Amino acid sequence: MCADCHSVNVRKQYDATNGTYATTWSDLSVGCEGCHGPGSAHIAWAKDKPPSDARMGLTVALDQRHGAKWTIDLASGNAKRDPPRVGDREIDVCAQCHARRAQIAEGYVAGRPFLDHYLPALLTSPLFYADGQQQAETTCGRRSCRAACTVTA
Repeated sequence: MCADCHSVNVRKQYDATNGTYATTWSDLSVGCEGCHGPGSAHIAWAKDKPPSDARMGLTVALDQRHGAKWTIDLASGNAKRDPPRVGDREIDVCAQCHARRAQIAEGYVAGRPFLDHYLPALLTSPLFYADGQQQAETTCGRRSCRAACTVTA
């Protein structure tokens, strides 16, 4: 569903008895809250700007990339990250939209474990090349998807 990534706080609310949906959302765009979590603490921070809050009131700080460098390990030919990644916070947040996956539970909020809400696709053809790279990141550019999208501003 396009809205999973292109909206914030999407709830499909499927009614199995009637076979219908009562979908709701809080923001129809790729908004800040999709990656940084609920914005109420950030708004409070913006009013006072306490210098002690380096996270600026954000629920999720996407700072694990800062200072990281990638080099090719000459022995293996593989890319190596320096310093090594600690934790899964950024992967959990980014994978909600940038991974091939199936949703298994509603209610994902940035900062929560990805695997509690999504099932990643196996690295198999035709979704992936033999080396594990995705065949295509998204299907939004397909004519059939654009025609199916009826959301207007």
